[in-house]
Amino acid sequence: MTAAREGMERLPMRGGRPPMDFHVHVGPEILARRYSAREIAEEAEASGFGCILKNHFIPTTGLAAEARAHRPVTVLGGIVLNYAVGGLNPHAIRAALSANKGAARNRAPDPERFMVWMPTVHAESHLAHNGRRDLVPSWGVDERYCQVFPPGAGITVWGPGGPGGGLAPAVHEILDLIRAHDLLLATGHLSAPEVQALVAAAHEKGIRRIVITHPFYGASNLSVRQQAALAERDGVYLEHCYSNLTMDRIPLERYVESIREAGPRHVILSTDLGQPHNPTVTEGLRDFFRQLTAAGMGEDDLLTMLVDNPHRLAGTP
Repeated sequence: MTAAREGMERLPMRGGRPPMDFHVHVGPEILARRYSAREIAEEAEASGFGCILKNHFIPTTGLAAEARAHRPVTVLGGIVLNYAVGGLNPHAIRAALSANKGAARNRAPDPERFMVWMPTVHAESHLAHNGRRDLVPSWGVDERYCQVFPPGAGITVWGPGGPGGGLAPAVHEILDLIRAHDLLLATGHLSAPEVQALVAAAHEKGIRRIVITHPFYGASNLSVRQQAALAERDGVYLEHCYSNLTMDRIPLERYVESIREAGPRHVILSTDLGQPHNPTVTEGLRDFFRQLTAAGMGEDDLLTMLVDNPHRLAGTP
């Protein structure tokens, strides 16, 4: 049921700009999902938020562009560099760029940016954290579709020489494409050393739209100090997600500690929702605001993380 049907109040705004959720899962996908692109756009219009659509297996740029064409909301797409798109495949980013059109007759993509996530469910660090499985049945997927990968079979950003040999050539080509098209980079489910090396390389290339994906998640498990050090770089933001509070049992106090260490100007708040058994995005954003307020965060700081920083990163009005 959408927020419009539930009659929910609109979410808090700042200067006429709504919150922007950088992490909303949509289907169709082999996992069960609450939303299609049009359904989340309908809820976004009713409740007053923008969002970036995520799918572990297919690019969402075309879905987002179609949603924008039917609803007056900010809905951006993305691509996750898992095995379904060829892994660390620069051509997959070109394909996502090609699909970023609200009108098929247009000769150029829409001006809206999209997110490029590094590998998630097929990252070697993710597989090591999840018993060598890409998907977990409790996430809303039939167990027969959960693949088991042997050690070392996951995707890593390291080159042939491993961590000592630096990043793989394909990663550098991907970063060059992100820089050329001024896209957003997210670190996905990489390990902490991979995240640190990737961010350093991206920053050296001039990329200034970088999201450290849910840094407390076990596949990355970045310490508060490591998070703050990353966020000291211009254009690098820590992303703390509402769903991880329950799905991964991360205490809210860890988020508060990270926010205070890095500073609200270097953090974005997302939901990572879209699972049928979890709240709606509207409910998640509202509850996140409520919980962080109760934990001592001020409204000005919360709106900085929910509104100002995401819009600055995405370059949206």
